[in-house]
Amino acid sequence: MKDGAKSPKVFISYCWDGQSRQEKIEGLVQRLAADGIDSIVDLYDLKEGDDKYHFMEKMVTDETVSHVLVICDKSYSDKANERRAGVGTESQIISQEIYSKVSQSKFIPLIYELDENNNACTPVFLKSRIYLDFSSPEKENSNWERFVRLLYGQPELVKPALGQRPAYLNVKETKNTYGMDAKLRTLKSALLSDKVAISIYRDDFLDSCFQFVDSLRVRVAPTKEEDFAQKVIDDFKQLVIARNLLVDWCLMEAKYNKDDFSDSLLYTLEKLMELSSRPAEMNSWNDVYFHAHRAFTYECFLYIVAALIKCENFSTAHDVFTSHYKLPDTSSYNNVDFCGFEELYYQSDFLQEKLAPPGRRLNSTMAELMKINANRDDLKFSDIIQADLISTMFMLIKPMALWYPQTLNYASYPAKFPFFIRAAQHKNFMKLLKLTGFDNKKELKESIMNGLTLLDNRGFGGGFRNMSYSSMLNIEGWDTIK
Repeated sequence: MKDGAKSPKVFISYCWDGQSRQEKIEGLVQRLAADGIDSIVDLYDLKEGDDKYHFMEKMVTDETVSHVLVICDKSYSDKANERRAGVGTESQIISQEIYSKVSQSKFIPLIYELDENNNACTPVFLKSRIYLDFSSPEKENSNWERFVRLLYGQPELVKPALGQRPAYLNVKETKNTYGMDAKLRTLKSALLSDKVAISIYRDDFLDSCFQFVDSLRVRVAPTKEEDFAQKVIDDFKQLVIARNLLVDWCLMEAKYNKDDFSDSLLYTLEKLMELSSRPAEMNSWNDVYFHAHRAFTYECFLYIVAALIKCENFSTAHDVFTSHYKLPDTSSYNNVDFCGFEELYYQSDFLQEKLAPPGRRLNSTMAELMKINANRDDLKFSDIIQADLISTMFMLIKPMALWYPQTLNYASYPAKFPFFIRAAQHKNFMKLLKLTGFDNKKELKESIMNGLTLLDNRGFGGGFRNMSYSSMLNIEGWDTIK
């Protein structure tokens, strides 16, 4: 029942069986009233001169009565089955109402007595009804919350809402997904159960993702007749399936923050770099062959950053930006074996003709591709743009890094980013310090401003649409209010 809706009103049908029964009914009415539920019962609502049969029929059929509570014990069952005394008449009224199917959920049997075989004492016309066991004070207390939730229409278990159509159904031809989704559910169950060997379930899930991504790699040079640009777009759409599952995993584990989560995430990014590089068996190639996978790895990185920020797992996010990644064997050069996060960046205009509107040129085909495939409700494209700006901040902190925030082309004007706006508050600024690894505002600000000076010298420090990087990062507003 939503706020502002009427409170439930119930009619209590029972069999008079002496003073003890009356005391139980009085106790039930008082307990219901304490939980905001109005009760109609002959003890209080039937006066001298009233027609008791008319009263019973009116209460059973009254639309303002949300539920009829049938107090089931041996006396009630016997009288109802034999159609004698008031209960017999009342049961006829209820039975007719039930079988006319006006409201199947209106009648709730409350079991107050068990027979000699320990079975619920219910009249024949209620035998098939699901009941609540009130046969002892302990059972009544155990079932009370469930009972009240039922009356208010707010059950503890709510049927989940339907999600979106699976992304892989929108792809013309989908590769074997290697059970990625099922293995993620198994990992989730293991985490919820706090199983010891979490790494086994995690590795099983990640391996299935890597197999799927690997199955889409180009290993044979495309023919001249092939529309390879369209193949890149189609492959990228299929890779979005893996992206979403990897992000689901990251969101899930970022909250649990197991000791080995950070290492697993760094290994995953390293593996994605490998899968987006030239396969070892290819001796002749063009870099554009790996376009879909390079774009996928770049996008995954931004989504992972956004997920970690959303979960406020700043220590792992710090590791992502400050760790070294082993370069793939087919990508290492000049005896350089390790790289920084900037190696995950990717830019290409190969899809310009496919993605740009007629007569126009896109500032970034990568940003357009990501925008087209931004299909999550929990991480919006605006979250990805913010992750791109955070990556740019780390580029400024690390002067030798190169990172151009392509998605900022789609930022609204004037651009405001929640993570940096909230950093005006001291408690949220401390989160920024934890993310960046600095001890105080002065050191962090100086590092970024030095990076901006270097960027200006390179000719790339102007920002976007007259919005400077310093204003987008809200530097002057940091740690200025409580």
